[in-house]
Amino acid sequence: MLGCAAVESCGPFTLVSPLGAGTLTEVWRAVRISEGRNGPHYAVKRVLDQLDRETEFTASFKTLATAAMALQHHGVVRTLDAGTEAARDMTTLGRTYVAQELVAGKPLNALLNQLRTTTKEVPRALTFTVIGHTLQALAYAHRATGAGGAPLQIIHGDVAPANVFVTLDGTVKVSDFCINRARMVLRHAANAGLRARFHYLAPETARTGHADLRADLYAVGVMLHEMLSFRRLRRGNTSDEVLAQAQSGVWPALDTLGVSSDADLNAILSRALNDDPNQRFQSADEFLAAVGGYAQSRELVMAAPDLSALMSAHFPQLSSAETEGRAQVSGIYNTLQGIHTTAPLGEQPHDALAREDGAASSPRRAPVTRGKRSSKLLYTLLGSLIVVAAVATTAFSLLTDRETSEDAPVKTRAPRDLTRLVGGRTVTYWQDRVTTLDQAISEATKRPGGESSPETQQLKALREDTVRKGQALGLTGLGQR
Repeated sequence: MLGCAAVESCGPFTLVSPLGAGTLTEVWRAVRISEGRNGPHYAVKRVLDQLDRETEFTASFKTLATAAMALQHHGVVRTLDAGTEAARDMTTLGRTYVAQELVAGKPLNALLNQLRTTTKEVPRALTFTVIGHTLQALAYAHRATGAGGAPLQIIHGDVAPANVFVTLDGTVKVSDFCINRARMVLRHAANAGLRARFHYLAPETARTGHADLRADLYAVGVMLHEMLSFRRLRRGNTSDEVLAQAQSGVWPALDTLGVSSDADLNAILSRALNDDPNQRFQSADEFLAAVGGYAQSRELVMAAPDLSALMSAHFPQLSSAETEGRAQVSGIYNTLQGIHTTAPLGEQPHDALAREDGAASSPRRAPVTRGKRSSKLLYTLLGSLIVVAAVATTAFSLLTDRETSEDAPVKTRAPRDLTRLVGGRTVTYWQDRVTTLDQAISEATKRPGGESSPETQQLKALREDTVRKGQALGLTGLGQR
């Protein structure tokens, strides 16, 4: 931490900016300072505060993440580290975390949501390309071996569009191998609902809890059906309703939904979604051969450049995300350099740090010449100017982020609690964001279409997502009216 409140660490990683939050973890862009300004970036997933006291869950989370570190495949988001950060004080526990490679892309469910609001269909070439790459990754993981060639028997356990990433360069990667299986050991009553993820659950798992590699393949079958029909296979207002559908093993044929199909495609779905696991595809390679043969015979294959162009068209901001991330890291380095150079004039930065660490007996370096000292001061001044510019830019972006052009009234300084950082943003940012969305929703309902208009529905979905992320980060009262 180096005494800088704006720079937060997690184990050996320095957190740069929040990338999102789910039901189990908050996700951050992160770096290892020791790897230098131009080192790789990571996605650090840190278990949420309310779950970190569930010791059985955190132990399982860390164990399964460690098992996933054995997977090294171009179609798998690599898991690189797992551990527990040091406790910050006597009243808090250290947070459990896992570090993965940072993928420049979006999860499949985000792409499908974009297509739902634009083309309103999923190109079949996209469908079979994504399903094919997903099966390639599963085939590798299912047959992975450890030391001495012993099978690792790795099952994903949570194959779903949220865990399949489509990247900006046109590749497909499966994320979170093993990790989400830890949710099954949640015990605390307040967290029991987080175990409910039934949309892609195999019937035998829904009935008995048993899962093997064929349960992963069933989930891919559900994804295939949903991408072809562009609708949820299991639809219910409550988790109990969805669970009941999963237990039944019943699913609608494509032609009953008005979706064009043929005998070969129906045969693939019938086998992939068979209620009896012994009648399904018995391996990912077998499933892949059927899907690949069908796609090749009908020329339903999307090349990487075409997939890349599709991602760029629907997520233009992705191209600048890496540049922005590098700029944020540069700002952190400049901040740390500013801290390192706060030693009294004539004293070397490393001497000041050594003295703070109790190493007063360390030999001092020879004093620098005036020219070298001037150069260091100049670099320090430039670094400070860059930090000031970054702070000013951030403040300007927060002001212009509001969806209104009205000048804000002059306000007195906010209470300290409202300015504390939550997920890289202040408390007031989250509150103001929800208020702004509420105002936009109110205005949208007055226009033609009212509550049912696509604009209103999109704004409501954005508000729900903002509230969910804020609440996952600890702002339990956010969004309450």
